[in-house]
Amino acid sequence: MSTAAVQPLLAAFDQLSTTYLRDEVDAALRLQAELTPHLVAIIEAIAESPVTYAMAGHNAHVYAASLLAHFREPAAHAPLLRAFAIDEEMLIVLWGDMTTETLPSLLYQTCAGALDGIMDLVRNREADQYARCAAMEALSYAVAFDPRRRDEVVGFLQGLFTGEEAAPDSYFWGNLAATFRAAPFGRYFL
Repeated sequence: MSTAAVQPLLAAFDQLSTTYLRDEVDAALRLQAELTPHLVAIIEAIAESPVTYAMAGHNAHVYAASLLAHFREPAAHAPLLRAFAIDEEMLIVLWGDMTTETLPSLLYQTCAGALDGIMDLVRNREADQYARCAAMEALSYAVAFDPRRRDEVVGFLQGLFTGEEAAPDSYFWGNLAATFRAAPFGRYFL
């Protein structure tokens, strides 16, 4: 397949649809090398100007993020972190439930073992509390899939209980406490 096959896929992904684009996703999987730079550029566009992206009525970011995570593409990691650290209103408009449902795996699958960016998102008081909680969950994946990371992750999370990391009524605190009890941490931490 050629690079010319990429443009129709991107156009299809960009259209708001109520159906899963199975044929297009199958084609995208076959065009990973050609498609990846375009998918990363889509995520970068959101990170740079989420309002402009949303006002233009784009939808390709949903497929872009999912495909990049499936590809385990490290070049997508920093743009994804920035694209989910946007204003809460734009986060809801652009990403919806992906923040709480999909973001943990997107971050883990694109990090290539480097947890610093995920930890920075957890610490970022300016980021949405749900994005921060999703980043905590991504850290739990790191421990689940590589138990040697346990001490690193536990030490980091333990350092977050100073009281300065979030407002007292933030979901951040409950999620932080639950991270220690939830699988896989229940098995490793207690």
